[in-house]
Amino acid sequence: MTLPSFQLEREIPVFKQNYSYTPHGAQALFHSSKARFRVLICGRKLGKTLMLINEFMRYAGVPDSVLWWLAPQYSVSKLAWDRMHEYLNPEIIERTSKRDYEITLINGTRIAFKTADNEKGLVGEGIDFVAVDEAALVKEDVWRRAVRPNLGDQNRTGHACFATTPRGLNWIYHEWLKGLKPEFPEYESWAYRMLQMPLTGELVENYEGGFPSWINPHWPKRELQEVLYTPRTIFLEEYGARFLDSLSLVFSGVDSVVDKETPYFSDAKKDAKYFVGFDVARSGAGDNAVLGVVDEDYRLVNMISMRGYGYQRQMDEAKALAEDYNEATIWVDSTGPQGDPIAELLSDHYPKVEPYFYTSRSKRDLMDNLSILVHTGKLKLPKEERESEELVKEMRVFGAERTSSGEVKYEAVSGFKDDRVNSIALACWGAKEENMGWEPAFAIF
Repeated sequence: MTLPSFQLEREIPVFKQNYSYTPHGAQALFHSSKARFRVLICGRKLGKTLMLINEFMRYAGVPDSVLWWLAPQYSVSKLAWDRMHEYLNPEIIERTSKRDYEITLINGTRIAFKTADNEKGLVGEGIDFVAVDEAALVKEDVWRRAVRPNLGDQNRTGHACFATTPRGLNWIYHEWLKGLKPEFPEYESWAYRMLQMPLTGELVENYEGGFPSWINPHWPKRELQEVLYTPRTIFLEEYGARFLDSLSLVFSGVDSVVDKETPYFSDAKKDAKYFVGFDVARSGAGDNAVLGVVDEDYRLVNMISMRGYGYQRQMDEAKALAEDYNEATIWVDSTGPQGDPIAELLSDHYPKVEPYFYTSRSKRDLMDNLSILVHTGKLKLPKEERESEELVKEMRVFGAERTSSGEVKYEAVSGFKDDRVNSIALACWGAKEENMGWEPAFAIF
């Protein structure tokens, strides 16, 4: 791709001297399109930010243009702002306004970085080009009522593009469909057929979608290997760029890891390592606190449910159980006003305590790890034991859904518990930390 220049009194490069950009196949299709509305559906790590920056600068060459970068929230918009400054040649920038998040170029073009959560700031200005970044997280009303009318200014016929990872069958799905149909000549979209999982070749249902992450030749295969065993539906949406109606259940196929050869309530073996997951009962009464024990090979060897126990008794049980299993490390859910003090109190009386604080990201990491162990068959649960059976029931109904902010939320479906799931997930996280460098159950290279 030929990088643009500003031709004023002298030709000035748009980008810094050491900057280079060679679009891969999906990016090249996007750049070559002449459609007024372009909808690019892509998985993570496809390189859409870099692609959009280069597309912006093609429009920026026209003097006095008005260009918008629209993102669902400030953090996404700021990322684009920072990247734009990282790449642009300072000679073409006349001034920047951090207060308004605007860049004015030497030819009079203005680039404004907007957020969809400030609808009042999106009204009343004619624009030549808008890139809607992570458009699936932008509300349809923001596009229809605030942004789209600005493209029909009497002095301008504005263009728009949408670049996003899908988020269910929402409004961006319908915009994408328009670009695949000849009756919408102003639109262009691209579909990518996916029938197999990458690397493994495993067959999958043919969901509709755009460009998956792994067609980016610059994305390392080792990173693809790391995310390949996240929950299937989440992988297909986040990295496969598939349109799915629901993220659904996280531990599909959990029955396959129930193993009649795995003993339950087995005594600790000499020199073996064990890990305890401690899901604290927040109320201290009427709720279940759960202790789960796994060995270094991810076999569940013990699980204790404690209903109505006070905090001191919960800690006493955790300490006694860990001591029985070769001084095992206790991984404690330290979330909330009770969790952190309990982790601290327990560590005062037992030397091997690891607090684990839940955020949306850390809980996702925790559950993704457990899901990988299920899908690769590394987790082993004993058969015909009540606590193990109750655990399996919880895992069958443990799901993931997309919140309005776009985060993935992990929890049991309404009316069901997830105390045992949290306990074994914490224990398996401890085993993972011990087994850093662990390999999937079968080779994929």
